[in-house]
Amino acid sequence: MNGLIFANRYEVIEPIAKGGMAEVFLAEDRLLNRPVAIKVLFPEYARDEAFVERFRREARAAGSLQHPNIVGVYDWGAEHGTYFIVMEYIPGETLRSLLKRYGALPPNEVARIGADIAGALHFAHGRGVVHRDVKPGNVLVTPDGDVEVTDFGIAQAGPSQDLTQTGSVMGTANYFSPEQAQGLPVDHRSDVYSLGVVLYEMSTGRPPFRGDNPVAVAYKHVREQATAPSKINPNVPKSLEFVIGTAMAKRPEHRYADAGELRTDLRRLLRNEPPKGSSMVGRSGAARRPTSQDAERQIRPRKRNGTPLMIAGLVMLIVAAVALIMLLIQQLRDKEGSGKEFMMESSIGQTEEVAVNVFEGLGLEVIVERKANERFPAGRVFDQDPGEGIIVSPGSEVTLWVSDGDTPDVVPGGIVGSSAEQVTQMLEGLDLGLTITTTRERSEEIERDAVISVDPGERQPLTTDQTVTLVVSDGPEDGTVPTGLLGLPYNEVRDLIKEAGFLPTPGLVQDGSVEPGNVIRVIPDQGSELQKGSEVQVIVAAGTSNVGQTPNVGAQTAVPSVLGQDPSTARANLQAAGFNVEVNASPGEPTSDPAKVGTIVAQEPLTGTAASGSTIRIAVGVPAG
Repeated sequence: MNGLIFANRYEVIEPIAKGGMAEVFLAEDRLLNRPVAIKVLFPEYARDEAFVERFRREARAAGSLQHPNIVGVYDWGAEHGTYFIVMEYIPGETLRSLLKRYGALPPNEVARIGADIAGALHFAHGRGVVHRDVKPGNVLVTPDGDVEVTDFGIAQAGPSQDLTQTGSVMGTANYFSPEQAQGLPVDHRSDVYSLGVVLYEMSTGRPPFRGDNPVAVAYKHVREQATAPSKINPNVPKSLEFVIGTAMAKRPEHRYADAGELRTDLRRLLRNEPPKGSSMVGRSGAARRPTSQDAERQIRPRKRNGTPLMIAGLVMLIVAAVALIMLLIQQLRDKEGSGKEFMMESSIGQTEEVAVNVFEGLGLEVIVERKANERFPAGRVFDQDPGEGIIVSPGSEVTLWVSDGDTPDVVPGGIVGSSAEQVTQMLEGLDLGLTITTTRERSEEIERDAVISVDPGERQPLTTDQTVTLVVSDGPEDGTVPTGLLGLPYNEVRDLIKEAGFLPTPGLVQDGSVEPGNVIRVIPDQGSELQKGSEVQVIVAAGTSNVGQTPNVGAQTAVPSVLGQDPSTARANLQAAGFNVEVNASPGEPTSDPAKVGTIVAQEPLTGTAASGSTIRIAVGVPAG
C-alpha cells in the first residue's frame, strides 16, 4: 500500500494499525500538505454489502460530528477496488495499549479520561448518534494526554433499526451492555454502560467479566454482578466506585440518564467533590437519588433466597439462555448465514493453556510459536494470526505467539542506508545510556549523511553504557569538471563529462556567433570541483544540431529546469539560457519538505521551449503552515 494514492490527493506513507475489517495508514494530504489517517477496507470485505454499509455508516456518522474529543472525518470514497475513509491524524496510542502497559490507572486519570470520553459521547448522542462499540481500542490518547474517540463503524444515527433491531448483536463482548447481549434495541444509555465497563477496567486493570469465549462473557453481563473495584484495587475511592456502579446498572433506567450526567460526576471527582449521581426509580415508581449503597449493589452479588427471588432468578435464566442462543448464532454464522464461520476474538495477554483451550474448543487447529518478548511475561500470548475480528471457519489454523520472556537489547535492523540523524535518535530511544560516535567515509552507493555501517552490527546484543559507532557517508568522491569543452560538438562534450563521473544534461540557446550544435557554456564552469554523480548542464547553440534528435527551433530556446536550485543559481542558469527571470520570493510556495525550503519548488514554464528573451517565473519554497 505504501505510495498508493487515493482520490488523486492522499498518498499512503506507512501502516498504523489493523482491525477486523480495515487497515489504517498514515498518509499525506498532498493538496493541504498535512498528515492524515486513511482507513482502507480489506478488499475481501469490499464485495460484501453488509461490511460496505457499516463502512459508509462510519463515514456518515463520524463526518457529522465536529468535537475536540472525536476524531474528525475529512473525506471518503471508493477506489482501487475498495472503500476508504480519510480522518484526522492523531499521534499517540490507544487506551488499550496504555492499559496493557500500565494496568490500573490512578483514579484522577480514570476520571479525566472518562470525562473526555463521556463528553464526546454526549455530543454524539445529542445529534442522534449512538456509538455502540465503546471500548479502550476505540479511544486514542495523545502524548499530551488529549483524548479522542474513534471508530463509529457500527454507530446508528436516528431511532433503533437495522443493526439495532431485536435479535441482532453487534459490538465487543467484554463491553456489551445487557441489552446488547440479548439482541434488544439499544439507545444512548447502552454507551453509558460500556463506558462504565471501560472505567472499571481503567480502575482495576481488567474488565469486570472474563470467560473462555465471548458467549460466556456476554452471559455474565446479563446475569452476574461484577466484583466491587475496590476489592480488586484498594486505591479505588468509594466515590469513583459509586460512579462506575451507577453507569453499569443492569437496567438502563437505573443508569445515568445520559453521558452528560456521567461526565458531570467524573469532573466533580476531579475537583474532590462528591458525585451527584443520577435519578433512579424506587419501589413506589417515584424518582429518587441513588445512595452509595445503591451503586455498590450494582457491582456486588446479592444474596437470593425465598420463592419470589427464585422465580425472578428463573425468569432471568430463561432470558439469559435466549440471549446465549442468539449470541451463539451470531458468532457461528457466516456472512451468507451458513452457520459455519465465526469472528475471531483476541487472545492477547492470556496464558498459553487458556488460549489453546478456547480456540481448540471452537474447532480451530492451534499452532504455538515461542519467541522472546519484553512486554509480556513468559507463557502469555503476545500475538495471533488470524487477528481479532477476522472471519474464520472451524478447522482453520490459528497461530499463537507465546512469550519466552524478556527480549535482549540488540542493535535495531534497517540501519544501513537510513539517515544518521534518525539512527541516532533510534539508538538513544533504547534508553541504555549508549555513547554514539560517528566517522565519515566516501561512498558510491550510500547517499550523503546516510549510515554505511554500524559497530556492533545490526541485531547484535547491546549492553548498558556501550559505545556504538556509526560510519556515515560523505557521498561519492569529488571530481573536476573537464576543461576545453567550449566550441566542441555536444556529443563529444557529453562523453567527456560522463567519463569524469558527472551527469550531462543538454540545454539550447539561440546564439548566432557559434556553430549550431556546439557548446557555448557548461554549468558549473569548467574546472569546478563537484561531487561525482552531480548534474552538469551543457548549453548548446540552437539551430541544426547533432544533439540527439533536437530539431532546428529557430527563435525558440529550450527551457532548462531549475527545480531544487537556490534562487541565485537558478537565476544565473536561466539568464545564461537567454531568458529574463521573475522570482516569486514573497510569500513563496508552501512546502512540507524541510529540504526544499529556500530552493526553487515551482517554475513556469517548466519544460519545452520558449522565445528567447521571454520571462520565466520561479517560486521559492517556504515552510507550510
